[in-house]
Amino acid sequence: MINQPVAVHPAPIGVARSRAALPREPKTSFGLLLVYALWAILLFDLHYFLGNVVAAPLGRVATLVYIPLLGLIFLQGPAALMKVKAWVWYAPYLVLLVAAFAGLAVASNLAMAKIAIQYLVLFYVMALATAMYVTTPKQALPILAMFAWRFLWWGAMGATGGRVLWHPTLANYDGYGGLMVQGVGVCFWFALAVPGKFKKLVFFALAGVSVVGVIASMARGAFLALVAVGLVVWLRSPRKLVTGLGILVGVIVTMIAAAQLFEDRPKFNFWREMGTAFEEGADEGTGAHRWEMWMSAVKMWSMHPIFGVGANNFGIAASEYFREGEVKGFENPLMFWGINLHSSYFQILSEFGTVGVVAFAWLMWDFLTKNLALHKPESHKRWEELGFEGKYKLRYVALGIEAGMLGTFLGNAVYASLFEPWFITLWAANRMMWAVTRPPGAPVKKKKKHHQASLPPPGWRSNALTPPGPAR
Repeated sequence: MINQPVAVHPAPIGVARSRAALPREPKTSFGLLLVYALWAILLFDLHYFLGNVVAAPLGRVATLVYIPLLGLIFLQGPAALMKVKAWVWYAPYLVLLVAAFAGLAVASNLAMAKIAIQYLVLFYVMALATAMYVTTPKQALPILAMFAWRFLWWGAMGATGGRVLWHPTLANYDGYGGLMVQGVGVCFWFALAVPGKFKKLVFFALAGVSVVGVIASMARGAFLALVAVGLVVWLRSPRKLVTGLGILVGVIVTMIAAAQLFEDRPKFNFWREMGTAFEEGADEGTGAHRWEMWMSAVKMWSMHPIFGVGANNFGIAASEYFREGEVKGFENPLMFWGINLHSSYFQILSEFGTVGVVAFAWLMWDFLTKNLALHKPESHKRWEELGFEGKYKLRYVALGIEAGMLGTFLGNAVYASLFEPWFITLWAANRMMWAVTRPPGAPVKKKKKHHQASLPPPGWRSNALTPPGPAR
């Protein structure tokens, strides 16, 4: 059954309550356990780990957890969700899925498109099931914990080497650097959100590990995103002096890491390498290479402007469309095959068309409005009334999700990771926190006149205890 808060009977007249009446916590359901399992699989990429490190069949089995969830959604979802919270059907994400399915009509390689769509459906099931089964703050806490603790896993897997060899995306330095930028903002703010010195120290340490991971990746785009996240963290901090000192420590960590990680390369200068991001522009080096790819993506969009060339099909379509020598740096068009477009936004434009661009812009607008709602006084009041301010301070949780999205948004500008769960998990977590901090129920409707006539006059009090009834 879907977890629904159970109404609490009001206390007898004259009996004071220390805080607002709370709904009785629903029992942990099978659906909720599946939601936790799916979040763990996506946040820690256990399917890749099991499939590439342990045994290939285990990786396929791990992703099958979404199938029973999909079945529960079909059995229980429509009536419940359409009745009480139709917003969880996530219209902007559905528009993105429509563009993906429509692109099948022109996709050059249907197999590649179907793989991408499978991941998009998996992400959608995760987001939808979270809205269905995570209905109270207590149920949200395990997901919040996984959100920050996963960087202990990713730090151990690749912080010193700058990549994770068993992962299809994180084996690339740019991919790993982009993920660890997210860890810097999330772990810093979660360190302020949690109680207890030990957890705070651990999360601050994980923020430092994330910085080391960005440095080790040597990814210039990730480093620039790191600088931007650090600046925004300082601007949003309520204690700018202390945060500034923390950032100074981060700079020192960066300098030490840059010296230690590349000591076997005496001719390599980390700071000079980062500076080339401003020197190359679009005329030379990797800047020119990426510019040619992005202009090729625009050309692919112009051929199919509504729904694009199909999910995961940019490289395949480009390799078939361009002639030999037509694109600088890709004189052999087959070089486009399987290449990372190095920009999620040009990927969306070329593979999902104008409809996909509108859907993504809608997703970002939805994220911003829901995150802003988490900063409003009524959300904080609700969180405090429910008794969870002592477990996670809502303001800092919201800032952690915001900083994580900023790092991911900037990282996606220079490395395409659309089919990794980094963006959608942030988006779904933001939605989850917004949902569990909303005031319960809808406004009470006005009673009809013949009912009002039977009400006792104002000021009337009964000496008898109020009989149990549904909470209003």
